[in-house]
Amino acid sequence: MATYFVRVRNPGTAPAQDVTVSAILPDGAEFTSASDGQAFDPARRIVSWHVGTLNPGDDNYMELKCMLKSAGKNTLTMSAANAAGDLSDKKTAETNVVAIADLKLDVSDPA
Repeated sequence: MATYFVRVRNPGTAPAQDVTVSAILPDGAEFTSASDGQAFDPARRIVSWHVGTLNPGDDNYMELKCMLKSAGKNTLTMSAANAAGDLSDKKTAETNVVAIADLKLDVSDPA
């Protein structure tokens, strides 16, 4: 299970209006949960939050949990943008999964 904590902030001097934050899950990852206000699009593997207006100096925090099912590098891509499209930023987070545990149980009923 991977847990990501995300912060979007406005370091500028004017309000950033109608802000949406989106996360593209790593290939093969399974969405588990996210903080309030999220919407999940399973076909595109995108979790998004509509943050609204961020005044100068404001920030907003989100949490995302997913199950990483591939060993090796797993990349989470985050973006934030306003509805007008004139303000945006994009970041990535790489999680290296060393190994995936697997447990299988077979039960045989003797005759």
